[in-house]
This record gives sequence, structure tokens and C-alpha cells, in this order.
Amino acid sequence: MKEQPWHVRIAVNQLLDDFSVREALAEQAHDSWSGWMIYLFQESIQNPDGTVTIPLKMVTRWTRQMQTPYGELSEKEKDSDRKEADEYIRVLRNGRK
Repeated sequence: MKEQPWHVRIAVNQLLDDFSVREALAEQAHDSWSGWMIYLFQESIQNPDGTVTIPLKMVTRWTRQMQTPYGELSEKEKDSDRKEADEYIRVLRNGRK
């Protein structure tokens, strides 16, 4: 990636030092994690003792995805990550929801 001009670096650093930006990004991170956990529990088996079992097909899929560099993912998988990145960009542009 090409190095950004000094004035762009200063502006980005000032933005990132802003407490409200940090909080907005932290809120987005929590929302992403929370959404993932909801999905994980929906795809898993709820056991009588309150534990959860992740089906083997999901473990196999997610293990493959974890071990695959972004550039080698399928376009569908990349699109999922791009949607996530778009949410962070939206927060940087607009602040909190």
C-alpha cells in the first residue's frame, strides 16, 4: 500500500485519537460480535444442561475459513467480510448509529 501524504496521516491520527470515534468503533465491534454469537447459537445444538454443541459441518467450514488467507477466500466469503468492513467505514464517516 502506498504511503499517505503527511497531512492525511495527521488527520487520520487526530481522528483515531478522538475518544468518541474509539467508542463508536467499540460499539460496532460489540454489535458485530453479538450478531456473530446469535448466528453461532442458531446454528448450534442447545443441550439440556445449557451447553452448546457446534455441528461438525460448521466446525469444518469455519476451521477452513479461519485457516484461509483473505485473498484466497471465495468471492461470497470476501463479500461477507466486505460487508463487515463497510460497517466500520460507516461508523468512521457518520459516528454512532
